[in-house]
Amino acid sequence: MRSLSLFLIVCLLIGSSLSASAKPEFLDVFSKAYSLKAGGKLATASCNLCHKGGPPALNPYGADVKDALLAAHKKNLDAEILQSVAGKDSDGDGASNIDEIKADTLPGSADSTPAGTPKPHDDNVGKPKTNDAAPNPFAVETLIKPKHGNHPILVHFPIALFLIGFLFDVLGTKKKERTLLTVGYYNLLVAAIGSLPSIGTGLLAWQWHFGGTPLEGYLLIHLICGIVTSALLFTLWGMRRKMQENPESNLSTGYWILAGITALMITVTGHLGGFLAYG
Repeated sequence: MRSLSLFLIVCLLIGSSLSASAKPEFLDVFSKAYSLKAGGKLATASCNLCHKGGPPALNPYGADVKDALLAAHKKNLDAEILQSVAGKDSDGDGASNIDEIKADTLPGSADSTPAGTPKPHDDNVGKPKTNDAAPNPFAVETLIKPKHGNHPILVHFPIALFLIGFLFDVLGTKKKERTLLTVGYYNLLVAAIGSLPSIGTGLLAWQWHFGGTPLEGYLLIHLICGIVTSALLFTLWGMRRKMQENPESNLSTGYWILAGITALMITVTGHLGGFLAYG
């Protein structure tokens, strides 16, 4: 029952975070800064105003807004930030952002342009912006402070250790071999401990890679799932520790159910992490 209750709580948290991120703060600030046409492209664009195919991937306009926030050392959007990018032509379609907004076209999409705007003769129109020079992967700053905070590297260890430990548990139970169960126990212990630096580096990645953007949408769900997964790993380890002290005890049905829920949470957390990192 405890495992089922925990699983239901996780579902409620995820559901509430989704509803809370349905209308992020950015849209409110943007709507107040500009008089949007009711039912127009901008008013109905929602997340696609700044994102490409949904968060976290940014379109050119969203990238310019993010750069302006970082340059101003701000975490929350305001009218001043919007004004600083108003004169730019983020999507390279020949019309400035403010002209696009006035014409109710999307400043982040080269396919949405005010009528009568001459197309610039540029082969790179519509292509994603790239830096003039690629960063040096061997630079000291890159090694010491990578933008992802080493999160994608460390997170694989607790995942692999849990799955391998789970496999040893299955084999040990089937063959009634205590040694295999002991190996599974220690894999689970290291997986639980390894989940802590995974969460820590994830928070660093949020600050360095996403610029400390407000926790909402998939970022918030990923964080919740990661914390819940870590809590589940330590709960499993606590159950196993009691069983480990009694050589005659077997893994309980509750343990297997909770292990299955943990495997599901790891899968969901990893999927969201991959989406945030690679789109």
